[in-house]
Amino acid sequence: LVMFMKSWIDHAERLKWITLIHPNRRSNWVSMECNGLGHIAILFPECREAANWKRIAAGRLRKELKLDVYPDGVQIELTPTYHEVTRKNCAALFHIAKWNKVPLSADYLKAMEGMYAYCLKAMTPEHRLPPLNDSAYINIKKTLLRGAELFDRQDFLWGATGGKQGKKPDYTSVMFPWAGQYVMRSGWGKDDLYLMFESGPFGQGHQHEDKLSMFMYGLGRVLLTEAGSYHYDHSKYRKYAIGSWAHNTILVDGLQQHRKGLGNTYVSKKPVNDLWIHNKVFDAADGVYDSGYGPKRKTRVKHERTVVFLRGDYWVVLDRLYAKGKHNYDILWHLNNKAAGYNAKTLAAWGKDPGVANLLVTPASTKNLKLDIVVGREKPVLGFAPVRGKNPIPVLDYKLQKTGDATLAWALTPYRSAVPSVTVSLDERKGGSVITVKHPKGKDTIYIAARGTTWPVKVGEKQIKVAGVHVERTGPTSQKTRPSR
Repeated sequence: LVMFMKSWIDHAERLKWITLIHPNRRSNWVSMECNGLGHIAILFPECREAANWKRIAAGRLRKELKLDVYPDGVQIELTPTYHEVTRKNCAALFHIAKWNKVPLSADYLKAMEGMYAYCLKAMTPEHRLPPLNDSAYINIKKTLLRGAELFDRQDFLWGATGGKQGKKPDYTSVMFPWAGQYVMRSGWGKDDLYLMFESGPFGQGHQHEDKLSMFMYGLGRVLLTEAGSYHYDHSKYRKYAIGSWAHNTILVDGLQQHRKGLGNTYVSKKPVNDLWIHNKVFDAADGVYDSGYGPKRKTRVKHERTVVFLRGDYWVVLDRLYAKGKHNYDILWHLNNKAAGYNAKTLAAWGKDPGVANLLVTPASTKNLKLDIVVGREKPVLGFAPVRGKNPIPVLDYKLQKTGDATLAWALTPYRSAVPSVTVSLDERKGGSVITVKHPKGKDTIYIAARGTTWPVKVGEKQIKVAGVHVERTGPTSQKTRPSR
């Protein structure tokens, strides 16, 4: 018993020492260490240092909730699994203190509420958080149930019980301005459409080179996925998983994004300055990657991406690439399928899994655009997800060689049964781009101004100013919207 007790005391002293000599260290490890220190302090009050251990542990965890959690509730590693690690450890100290009637700071509990709210706001219709960075596709029903108990939140209870209890959230799409994450959803039901668009900082840890990537769910299943995290080893699969090849973004001259080592890209010091529009007809967000490609970041091409959700139907994606000289581009779309089909003339491609929902990717006609569908390639690695199980999936690798600037447009259409007829055209004009999408429900015209500008453009007989994005819908679901930001 003496040896047992001495071991706990030695652990506590070690954890105290780590905490004190690294007062500004930022990671989920801090929450684990201080939760352990706080537990020892509360469970062994006979120890002379118990009060000091408790003061250090609780004070540091309260600091972590301010230092390592953005005002929008997202943990700074931008990795849902480790968001949950931090949340669980902060909550565990609160519970052990409450059960043993040990007081914490008056605002300790309140400081955690935003982390629970993020889980609700960002969850897919399957009650899971998207597998961003080194994260699994984690179920957060238990998290929301505990949050409902702690904060008496009926929306948390609704999310925890799949709508059987509580109150449904009074919002759908939402932005996280510090994390640079944008959730676009048609609703909260299992057959609704959902997309997470990433346009934020690199993250404090567990980073992937995946800026401007997206994860999509629709009509009952994941449609657009990525590689996952794999094991924490030095294998080619781990290197693949954390690189741009494993994500729904663009590579330049076969080179990947490279923010690793650029410390100023890791954490937001203020909300990101990206577009966000949300109204009853459409959602829109944009972002930019301009940190260079390749191991030394010598290839300098600026990639701007705008994502527009035609609510309840499909997404439009506009990619603008600003470059000097000739470059080769790979535009990647990772389908959550076993097989894919394509149209050799239009280069539209789609998932072919029978009896379930699939995704149709339709590019605007672009000179010299080509398509390779890659499944389970080993050298170099491409076409696996999640690679922890090395499950082959079809990756649509659209290839383009272009001198100077390039602009591409895409329609991403979830569907069931027969592949729908969708065409996309792109009209580049001074000040912006006009994308026209024809689909079974009618025709939509999407006006996208140059990033950060207001674009005076003629729409029909009217002259309007487009601040970001403007949409005109015609057909059975005809609606018009004024641009807003």
